[in-house]
Amino acid sequence: MEASRYAMMAFLCLFLGGCSADVDAVLNAGQKRLEPVVEALERYRSANGRYPTDLPSLVQEGLLPAIPQIPEARGMEDGYLQYNVTPDGSFFYLGIEYALSLSDYINRYYISDEGVWSTRQSGPLFENLVADRWGEKYRKTGSADTLRVVVDAILKGHSHSPIFESYVVEKLGEGHPVSVPNELAKSEDVRARQYASLDESLSFVFVFKVWTFMSDPREFVVARSVYRLDGPVGPSSKWTLVAEDQ
Repeated sequence: MEASRYAMMAFLCLFLGGCSADVDAVLNAGQKRLEPVVEALERYRSANGRYPTDLPSLVQEGLLPAIPQIPEARGMEDGYLQYNVTPDGSFFYLGIEYALSLSDYINRYYISDEGVWSTRQSGPLFENLVADRWGEKYRKTGSADTLRVVVDAILKGHSHSPIFESYVVEKLGEGHPVSVPNELAKSEDVRARQYASLDESLSFVFVFKVWTFMSDPREFVVARSVYRLDGPVGPSSKWTLVAEDQ
């Protein structure tokens, strides 16, 4: 019976464009409990110039009496509260997640610079949110700090999945084609894109390879390795490996 209940709630939430009454009620209750947290986060930022590194800081500052408990949901796994904030405290993600089944989830979340609550099967990966925002900053300013943040977000967000060339271009731009030293390329069938700070104090090189599979006629261009250079590419450059596809 529980398995069929899970399946029905998953169907209603994910394929009919809305949640069952039970799921919707739990999400609404969770949002209501978290709305004071959002207000407290904004008051914290007004007083400190940034969002806190964690939610207990709101209690320590006297902005909340306690971190609210997530509502229990009959027939679903216990809810999971997630709070993420960027290192500079400029924006945050706050959300709750419930398991409808072993493989289906439902999320209600709030992103500070969007200012609205949203519901999705799977909440956005925080590293993707960071790469989106800092990637735009990098493309406008070319600063070393923003470049470092974007690359770090890309690597963390893909620690267990391939980094597609199209994703890197979407976040960082076209970059500049460069040649990779033979001892690092390990193959002739690679191409590389360099992303450098405007002052050329820092650059990263993504080395890509085209993969094809017998069962799929499409080409998949994924990063084989990522290198950091403390300066522009040149004969005397020191290439430091920061990520490699195993």
